[in-house]
This record gives sequence, structure tokens and C-alpha cells, in this order.
Amino acid sequence: MRWLGHRLVEASALVLLALVLGLTLNAVRREPLPYDLPASLLLTQSGARVVFTGEARRLFDDAHFVFVDAREEHEFLEAHIEGSLSLPPARFDELYPELRLWTAGQPLLVYGESGNILAADDLARQLLAAGEELVVILAGGLDAWRSHGHPVDGGPEGLLGAEGSAAPAPRSAEPADRAGGEEEEQ
Repeated sequence: MRWLGHRLVEASALVLLALVLGLTLNAVRREPLPYDLPASLLLTQSGARVVFTGEARRLFDDAHFVFVDAREEHEFLEAHIEGSLSLPPARFDELYPELRLWTAGQPLLVYGESGNILAADDLARQLLAAGEELVVILAGGLDAWRSHGHPVDGGPEGLLGAEGSAAPAPRSAEPADRAGGEEEEQ
């Protein structure tokens, strides 16, 4: 019986040591994991995978993903991730064909407002239902991106469906009819 009590004390000490070590390592990470992570950020109705800011920045730097803003147009005009395109879920049917001209099957990263993943998840669901193969969602939205000092723009570039405006020129995509084609002579 005494042997069992001794083993329980050892096991408890190991668990406590692992907990302290884990919390300490997290505290010194460049991008610590949040302690109060809502389950809704990890389990989306759309089935899209959620990425945190560090991974999103790597995707941004690789320039293979097209970033898509799920917020309303007026919010996009105020500030958006550099090179992103605006596609509010309520205007999906109207604007998706224009988005397709620019994405040409590229993977998509969708983001919305900081505390509200619903619009981003709704847009991700619509994109996946429309046949997009790879859609991920940025946890924390634009606020998380901006809080890490990553590039943010404002203005109409990337605003799909803007009346009288030239087609957007996102950072990571070219229109499908120009992508992979020959370069224009100068």
C-alpha cells in the first residue's frame, strides 16, 4: 500500500513538472498559444482548417494563397491585409465569378473580424461548396494580423464588383487568362 502512495506522489510531481515546463515554454514563444482558445476557432462548420497568425504569415510570404476578406466592403476600404480581395458572404453569388478570375484554383485564406469567425466560416463554407479545394481561416482575423505588425492596406484595390473600377491586382494572383501565359512585350 505504501508503494502505491509513493508512486502516486511521483506521478503527481511529474504532471506538475510537465505543466510548469509547458506553461513556461509557451510564455517565451515568439507567438504564444492562447490559453482561452474558443473551440469555435478550431471546429468550424465549414470544415475549413483554422490557422494562426504565424502560419498565415508564412502563407502570405509564399504567395501561393490568395487572401480573401469576408468583412463588409466599408470595413475592407478602411483596412485589409495587403493584397487581399473583398468577398462578403452576402454577395457571394454576385462576386464569386469575379473572384475566380483572380484565383484560378489557388488555395484561399479567408479572414474576418477579430472576435467573430462566423462570417469567415460562412464564406469558407460557400467557397468549398463552389468547388474550391483548399480554404483555410485566419484565427483572430484582421486584428490578429495587424497586432503582429503584418502588412495592412486601405482603399479600393481588391474590392470586387466596384463600379467603374479597374480589376483588382492582388499580391498573389493574376487573372486566369493571363496566368501562366507569355509575358507581354514592351
